[in-house]
Amino acid sequence: DVRVEAGRVQNIDSALGVLSLTSPLHAPTQPDIVRACIAVRNIAFQRANSNPVVSGSIENKCRRDAYVSLDVSFFGANGDMLNDELAEKLVGHGTTEFRVGLSSFTLRFKPDTVSAQAGRVTDVQVRFQP
Repeated sequence: DVRVEAGRVQNIDSALGVLSLTSPLHAPTQPDIVRACIAVRNIAFQRANSNPVVSGSIENKCRRDAYVSLDVSFFGANGDMLNDELAEKLVGHGTTEFRVGLSSFTLRFKPDTVSAQAGRVTDVQVRFQP
């Protein structure tokens, strides 16, 4: 029951309902993270074969290759951090995709992490080759 009128702005969050991070209707995204000439974009939490995964793309506009370290945290339904994963990728000029999931060590010793309800990139560090 949303009424649309020309020239009038209406907040429709209450009419549609705000989708939570656990909504199965879409993969939640977070804002881009930019570190100088490196940008981490399209960051989204999703499930791959029932395991939580954070994916997106890394854009390198630098004039040389860079090691990009992504710190990814996974959270439970109550907001508690379940685990932290660190991934490093050598990225040349252009755009490359990334996926960070739970390590086999984590899955073996912290089985509760499989039920993670959210995940996000919590830090990005860039290191250039000498």
